[in-house]
Amino acid sequence: MAITTQLLTFLGLIFISCFYAVMSCTCLPAHPQDHFCKSDFVIRAKVVPYYSKIGHSIFTKRHKNDVVLPTAPSSGSSNPNEPFKHWQIRIKKVYKGGEFIANGAETSIYTSIFDSLCGVATMQEGEQYLFMGMLQDGQLRFTTCNWHAKWDTITKKMRKGLRYQYTSNCNCQISTCGLFDKCDKRIHTKQADGACVWDAWDGGCESKFSTCIVHDDGRCAWHRSPELSRCRKTEITKS
Repeated sequence: MAITTQLLTFLGLIFISCFYAVMSCTCLPAHPQDHFCKSDFVIRAKVVPYYSKIGHSIFTKRHKNDVVLPTAPSSGSSNPNEPFKHWQIRIKKVYKGGEFIANGAETSIYTSIFDSLCGVATMQEGEQYLFMGMLQDGQLRFTTCNWHAKWDTITKKMRKGLRYQYTSNCNCQISTCGLFDKCDKRIHTKQADGACVWDAWDGGCESKFSTCIVHDDGRCAWHRSPELSRCRKTEITKS
């Protein structure tokens, strides 16, 4: 009887471990331009102390194309029974989503309370961040799969991309390789048929210092810059 109980306990622990493994959050790597183009909003914002007057929504009606408000309406704090946590932010710059977000607005940004649903663990009060995410139920929401980072880690080329290069080149396709096998860029470039090839595990230089842009011949290719060349040379030296 004792052996049976121990066996059942052991099998139960295996089941629970497998359950949490299945439920764990998995995010596939993506180039910053891809993150930008697939997001509903892209903002630079400062995490500020929370006050109970902050509201749920940042527009008058629960529709993304409605009137922009300079500040969030005072409709009370969020429902404690909702599976979300949130931080109060002051929006410094809107790069995407200007039709429903205003510079200088104060609102909340939400994430799941569950790690298994890709909830963001913590944000540092007083720091400025780059946030990307989706609009859902009148709320700005983001996960660990959405690009977010401290503003002082964003390179000058990334900031240029945020200002205009990313949005004007969203029609360009970035073909990701190396997710499940080794990336051979020469072969993958031929298969990609004009798309910019990005190595998921070795594409840091393109992420930090380049944008996939439309060239004069109508084809998309990585924008070459001195910073990109220097980064590539450094990577070659390291390897």
